[in-house]
Amino acid sequence: MDPDLKRLNVPLFITTDSKDPHTDEHLRLFRRSFPCVFFLEDFPQEVEPISGIRNPISGVEIGNMLVPFLDAMVVPRAARLVDTCRMYWEVNHGLDIYERSSG
Repeated sequence: MDPDLKRLNVPLFITTDSKDPHTDEHLRLFRRSFPCVFFLEDFPQEVEPISGIRNPISGVEIGNMLVPFLDAMVVPRAARLVDTCRMYWEVNHGLDIYERSSG
């Protein structure tokens, strides 16, 4: 491996609302730059237990509405976080982007 690229060889978990993040053109740069990229859909066994959950009153299936909570449970375990929603908000409002330290 090229020594200059070694720092990119870290597990990267990307939370996204993309229907198919493995082919989504907007995520292509991440997939090409980082050799170890994961999306929630890469963990079907972990997601399966919530897939059939239904509202006990209405009977409506709500499992798919709980998926963002799974993503949210992964975030606190991260060594670093890049919050693109915040980043886009800052860019759209003419503010500087800054990196928060985790220490």
